[in-house]
Amino acid sequence: MYYHGGPVEVAATNYAVFWLPPVPATSNQRDLLPTYPSIIDGFLRDLPSLSINQVTWQYYMDDSTGRHYIGSPTYGGSYVDNSDYPGQTINEIDMINKFKDVALRHGWAWPGGLTHTYTLYLGPGELWCGGVDDCTGGNDTGNCGLHSATVPSGESDYLVYAVIPYASESCFTQWSPSHNMPADLAIDTTSHEFFEMQTDPTGLGWCGQQSLTFLELCGETEIADKCAWDIPIYYAAQQANQTANGHYYAIQAEWANQWNINLLPPQYDFEIPWHCIVPGEFHPLVR
Repeated sequence: MYYHGGPVEVAATNYAVFWLPPVPATSNQRDLLPTYPSIIDGFLRDLPSLSINQVTWQYYMDDSTGRHYIGSPTYGGSYVDNSDYPGQTINEIDMINKFKDVALRHGWAWPGGLTHTYTLYLGPGELWCGGVDDCTGGNDTGNCGLHSATVPSGESDYLVYAVIPYASESCFTQWSPSHNMPADLAIDTTSHEFFEMQTDPTGLGWCGQQSLTFLELCGETEIADKCAWDIPIYYAAQQANQTANGHYYAIQAEWANQWNINLLPPQYDFEIPWHCIVPGEFHPLVR
């Protein structure tokens, strides 16, 4: 990973909006949806205590006041919205309007700037757009999720956000600690997008490109891209590699420029690229 002089999220407070209109009685997802938000919300609550955070502690940003390292995130809140979608595709403006509506009604920081993240979770069959004029994504087209940052109209600060479609078959993982595969898929994708929002919220943070040309931003070489779908399992019975508060999760590794082999459990799968790390235990922060 190379640093390009832009911001990182040193201290991120996370908000989640589950935009889940009722599904038809005939839907094969009807039995899984009721627990989908609560399982993911549990992960967001547990995230500050998960050992995976230790990977990002080595990443930083520089500004006029010095060097600032990334720390563990904070849970801000979540909300389940059962209102109908405006159509079968949702664009960036729809997402922003939904975030703003929920944030203002619940007293969340809006738009939050570089100290907050918003994640939108969509229901079965709903398509998302990567930008106002780029509606090519969808939960059946191989796009597992996205993250971005924008300054909403009328605002003066960034909205840093991610969008997680529902259970794309191409985003399949064999591990399901919660026994709700769509939720476990979303959790793995959430971890991917979140750590990229932390380390590269605006495209000028940390990525695998050694240099960026004029007006170029980091592409698909961010901290999670380089380790996508590398999921070592430490707790075989629970199909998981992370645990907190009695809950278990199976999430992908993240790229570490520097790492300590002592952080890895004895059963670590060294066939995974050596810089793709999932620490096995939570250790005190030492730099």
